[in-house]
Amino acid sequence: VISVLAVLAGIILVSTNNARYKSKDSVRKQDLKSINSALNAYRADKNHWPPDDTSSTTFDYAADTADNWLPDLASTYINKLPHDPTNTTTSGTGNCNNKSYIYCYQLSGDKKTFILWAQLENLNDQELVSNTNAKCQETPPTGSTLNYCLKSPSN
Repeated sequence: VISVLAVLAGIILVSTNNARYKSKDSVRKQDLKSINSALNAYRADKNHWPPDDTSSTTFDYAADTADNWLPDLASTYINKLPHDPTNTTTSGTGNCNNKSYIYCYQLSGDKKTFILWAQLENLNDQELVSNTNAKCQETPPTGSTLNYCLKSPSN
């Protein structure tokens, strides 16, 4: 009887954790979609991706630097920039390298495209960059554990 209860408790614990992971991952995906929509509205108005300073040589913006971590987007195009539900740290190096559980915006060197990054906890999710059927299969930032991305629309 005790061993049966232990097995049942283990199954319940695994199921609860999987549901928690999927719930947080759903928030992450929705957050990136919201940021993506805001970025597209910005581009429609300004004819380029953020930041406003088009001479900027910064190409990575990570959500661990500040509440307004993606320059020139908040308030006009999105009420508040979201942070990963697991990590709400607002102090960091600013780029996307060596990061876990953050949102990240990477602007291409020619500033014509971007990639938004997050880290999903459900390692069976079909949209992980490692999955051959994922819509976005880009290489994550150096040393990071970010494993899910959304790309800007093709020009």
